[in-house]
Amino acid sequence: MNEVSTLDTGLTVQTLHRCRLVFGQVPLGGLCKLLHGFSERAILAPDIARQLGASIVVGEPEDIRALRQRDIPITAAPAAPQ
Repeated sequence: MNEVSTLDTGLTVQTLHRCRLVFGQVPLGGLCKLLHGFSERAILAPDIARQLGASIVVGEPEDIRALRQRDIPITAAPAAPQ
């Protein structure tokens, strides 16, 4: 499933293969909300975030592994805010 939502903070949050992709400047106070729903085993994937131009990519280890195995289209990334 690929869901995209834009929060009133200006962040764009996208779900891709059960991983959460966050685009925009992430205030530290909002970080816990972005991680909500993941287990304590969840990991960040800075390599995928760089590839997509995201600020954060987070997911369960098995979902991150699966996402790395996929051909992730760069077009999955929303346009950068101006």
